[in-house]
Amino acid sequence: MECFVIFVMAWCWHNATESKPQNVSGNFEIRMNTENDTNQNISNIIGLIILLPIILISVIGQYFISNSEDYITKKYFEFHKYEFEGEIFEKKQDQKGSGANIARYVHLKSGIIHRISVDKFYDLSVGDYVFKKAKSDTVYYILKQKKDTLKSMENNYLNEYLKFKK
Repeated sequence: MECFVIFVMAWCWHNATESKPQNVSGNFEIRMNTENDTNQNISNIIGLIILLPIILISVIGQYFISNSEDYITKKYFEFHKYEFEGEIFEKKQDQKGSGANIARYVHLKSGIIHRISVDKFYDLSVGDYVFKKAKSDTVYYILKQKKDTLKSMENNYLNEYLKFKK
């Protein structure tokens, strides 16, 4: 998101410096003076020289921030320490995606909204019980109608965290 904001700011700055009244009015008449064209080309080149490194640094920086060891460790322990439990009173699908990309949520009576995978969404029903203990990566789903318990390791950062610890 930060990369996009920086890109938009740089693009607006570049366009603001290029849209001077003399340049706009010049678009409607035949240019006889090649000096203006040369100045315009130099201005475009300078704009690109300034704009491209900003975009490149932003993209590279975002990649390293999201894949750094500190970031992954922080996200791993955030989920690891998180604890919740409750009975499901509502199931919802967010229709902004398509197929497996649709976000699926269960709303618990304890006020928690928990995102779940596609396979579990159709196994669960209203009245089932969900809990996750602190210092655990496993979420338990207790199915009342089927009289069964589903265990699911749902910490998405576990594999990456273990790679760093080797």
